[in-house]
Amino acid sequence: MNPSWPRLVSGGIVVVSMAVSGAAYGSTASLPVGAGPRSPYVVQSQPAPGHCHYQHTHAAQPLPDPHCTSGATNPRVTQATLKQTICKSGYTSSIRPPESVTAVEKKANARSYSYRGSLSQVEYDHLVSLELGGDPNDRRNLWVEPPSPGHRTSQGFRNPKDAIENAAHTLICTGQVRLIAMQRAIAKNWTTALAVVGYPGAASGGPSSGGSSGSGSPTGIPKGTPYNFANCTALRATFPHGVGLVGAHDHTSGAAPVTNFTRSNAWYHANQSHDGDHDGVACEHH
Repeated sequence: MNPSWPRLVSGGIVVVSMAVSGAAYGSTASLPVGAGPRSPYVVQSQPAPGHCHYQHTHAAQPLPDPHCTSGATNPRVTQATLKQTICKSGYTSSIRPPESVTAVEKKANARSYSYRGSLSQVEYDHLVSLELGGDPNDRRNLWVEPPSPGHRTSQGFRNPKDAIENAAHTLICTGQVRLIAMQRAIAKNWTTALAVVGYPGAASGGPSSGGSSGSGSPTGIPKGTPYNFANCTALRATFPHGVGLVGAHDHTSGAAPVTNFTRSNAWYHANQSHDGDHDGVACEHH
């Protein structure tokens, strides 16, 4: 913690007032770097009430005010440390700030954004999520994310951004997209992030994703470094219809082509030895 930051006390909890230069806000060319995981975490002060203003896409999806919430990264997460950090099971839960801290920040941030709805229906969201190497408790990386269009009370604070983040995490951890490219894209506009990095359908199971073509199902691509399966029987236990390159087409002779194989360049290359007909699809199966 920077000793020059003013320290305030609210309800017996230490509040750190972070001075953040305006130049750091709203830029995705070089995202600010936060303090990283702390022990213990302390409550971060928030922008003044009414200071932040939501933005919206043409489809009315909410975006944060880039002057308040620019995004900030975790200094421990780099391209070189992926296997030890965000691509390691349990890492994000080990660095998540406790609710005793985030609940106080959430209320204050709602005032910053003049949000007056139920806090049970909104997420105190990491703009660059923890699973993408976002800083756990930098105020530049947190905002009260209002409900998306069509939100139902039964959903609680779940929202479409979660699916984008899950797909983005898979793309990073399977080596298909570099960490910094995804961080910049998600910080600028979470709704277009997958398209910006070249995988527009990755969250919906479309042709660029790891899911079944046209199925609308989740990606289903395993997390972690791709590896070579012993044979097609073993591969199909994970990829029931085979795995192929993005854009590949099954050329199975004497039968209708398989169209619902998993599309993942990284997993195909790891199992290219099982592509007997060299059509860019390994172990295709109806």
